[in-house]
Amino acid sequence: MNYEDFDVVVPTHRKEKALKIIEDLKPLKVRHFDGTGYNSFSKLVNHVVISSDKEQIIWVSDKMVIKPVEVKKMMNLMNDKFGLVCFHNFNFFGFKNNL
Repeated sequence: MNYEDFDVVVPTHRKEKALKIIEDLKPLKVRHFDGTGYNSFSKLVNHVVISSDKEQIIWVSDKMVIKPVEVKKMMNLMNDKFGLVCFHNFNFFGFKNNL
């Protein structure tokens, strides 16, 4: 499996929390999406999807403390044809962008 096929995103207005998660998830490639000013969760999700050039997106809330092994487990489930995988409710989830 190619982990480069996934866009791992931390959407938050708290950049310092995003940077901590990005550091914790190394060597995975993770990006911060600035969530400042969004008053709707669905609008934020839509803009994260639009900003991604990948077919599969993994959403990591700034409230999460996770390890790369958990992200890889989610990636494996998504590669096994699951369209939506949720761990920890909607604080850590992955989906195909055409969902």
